[in-house]
Amino acid sequence: MKNETVVGSEQGAGSDDTTLLLFYLLLDESESMKGLPIETINRALKSLCEEMAKHPAISEKVRVSIIAFSEQPQTIVGLSDLADLETIPGLTPQSNTDYAKAFVYLRDCIERDVAALLADGIGAYRPAVFFMSDGAPDPGNNWKSEFAKLVDPAWKLHPNVISFGIGQADESVISQVSTLAAYMADSNTTPADAINEWATALLQTLLRSADAGAVMVPAAITGYHQVGVSRVA
Repeated sequence: MKNETVVGSEQGAGSDDTTLLLFYLLLDESESMKGLPIETINRALKSLCEEMAKHPAISEKVRVSIIAFSEQPQTIVGLSDLADLETIPGLTPQSNTDYAKAFVYLRDCIERDVAALLADGIGAYRPAVFFMSDGAPDPGNNWKSEFAKLVDPAWKLHPNVISFGIGQADESVISQVSTLAAYMADSNTTPADAINEWATALLQTLLRSADAGAVMVPAAITGYHQVGVSRVA
């Protein structure tokens, strides 16, 4: 997809050489991810860092932040060139699945990160989010209103969201927590296999996006089917 106006360009920041593509990985670490799924995602994130070190083009154009969420969201890796990391903290299974707090936290992170880049004279395109969950949001959770605030076009930094559902995720919910594309793991795809394929798709997205200078949505992902993007009611 074509990128939109550079964030902060009106302040003079962000020539073609100093404008970054920002990717946020918003990952479920609730109790249902315990065991092989969370072990797989931790291995996948480590491999992602190793692979990114092999591709200088990504380092020049892309920064990535990793945020885990359950009852409380937390930053695992702040906005970084992942190729520079020698180690990466792992996710650990927690308790509930609070989508609302995750969306509020992500919005705050984007605000702070872009402000810090601008202060250093670096521009940024509108961020992209890779959201992944294996379950439904907590009952009574006001996630719809918080997601609407996150992607509100009136907020200049509102991100493009690509969502992935694995395991027992609710397909109708996954379709609503996305703006560009939504993918649901096939019924015969195990959560571990789904995570591995997600990691492969993520790396290819980062490579293609860095090359194109724009967020490139995966056309198809092994073990997944694409679902329609639905507006949050």
